[in-house]
Amino acid sequence: MTGAPFLLLRFLWASKENEGAPLRHESEKKYELSGRETFHMPILSQQTTASATCPTLLPAGRRRSQRRSLWAPCCGLLLCLLGGQALAATADEIMTKAYALTHGLRVEQAVTRKHGRDMARLINFIPGGRERVSSFESYVNSRFADRAIESRALTIFRSGKQRGVGILLTSYRDHGRSPLLEIWLPALRKTRRFASPSYRDYWAGSVLTYGDVALRRPEDETHQLLGKEPFTGCPAFPDAETAARLDLPEPGCEIQGKTMYRVRSEPRFPKWWYDYRITWLDVETYAPWRSDYFKAGKKIKTIDVHWRPFGEDPYRDLYPRYLYARDLASGRASLVYVPETTLERNPRLPERFWSAQTLRKIRR
Repeated sequence: MTGAPFLLLRFLWASKENEGAPLRHESEKKYELSGRETFHMPILSQQTTASATCPTLLPAGRRRSQRRSLWAPCCGLLLCLLGGQALAATADEIMTKAYALTHGLRVEQAVTRKHGRDMARLINFIPGGRERVSSFESYVNSRFADRAIESRALTIFRSGKQRGVGILLTSYRDHGRSPLLEIWLPALRKTRRFASPSYRDYWAGSVLTYGDVALRRPEDETHQLLGKEPFTGCPAFPDAETAARLDLPEPGCEIQGKTMYRVRSEPRFPKWWYDYRITWLDVETYAPWRSDYFKAGKKIKTIDVHWRPFGEDPYRDLYPRYLYARDLASGRASLVYVPETTLERNPRLPERFWSAQTLRKIRR
């Protein structure tokens, strides 16, 4: 592992440009017929059978007006017959939309940088020791003239143990192509290029892995939709005494009791550090609020995210106010806190900003 962090806003941004836009009502789902045609129909429960719910076709001999109405029942019958296949694909669709949301792929540029005294912070909690606090800025661009590039993300640490370190990560639309990682090392005053880090390596000394914050794609796992359930409890957060000492915000609990998707995901990699994870996702926005990781039947890690609206549309304009990850075996934990005042969307920075030249300009 390089020990140098990168790319937070890839995990921390959602925009109203998200074409996987949420539906306002849970009772309806949008089905794509072609590039231009869509229609809506009520979602069928997983237990519903075709014989119990599918419409009956009108018999021959009815009036022409009745025969014209056969189109809707036929569509319903077709969807009932294909219900099993559609249901099997739903989990993949949900996780793909969640990936686009959390990685900011519908935003041209997403930035978090210092505003007054406010800065984004990474806080690592060490059992029996003091917290290690770092502040950072992050710049993400998902629109390049070179269409081979999916996105570029630049992270600059402004305080803490890795002060002055800059990381530029380039991801490609061809998912078979490894990302390019460039790191500015202030002690050497040099830029180094590295192969993509391992998914399982820890990020910036935290309990988050590179896979958690950036590298894991939907096709890296198989997904199964477990159904919908109310979210119990609140997103985890440090205790009140610790939060007050570190000048952290009040924890959020508005999600308690809200219906969410539960998706089980199993890694395709052999002998992986977890056997499967279960993610709780908002049925309207596809925002992942909690991920529980399991190994040999035991829960080993939990990541909670508190999402907040930011922008004109509360269903689509979202940002993660904080992310709290806990390693249940070691007792270590990490918190990423992003004040709303530090966020900027589409500041129109030039493409050349995401370059090794910018890395070389970083001052320690």
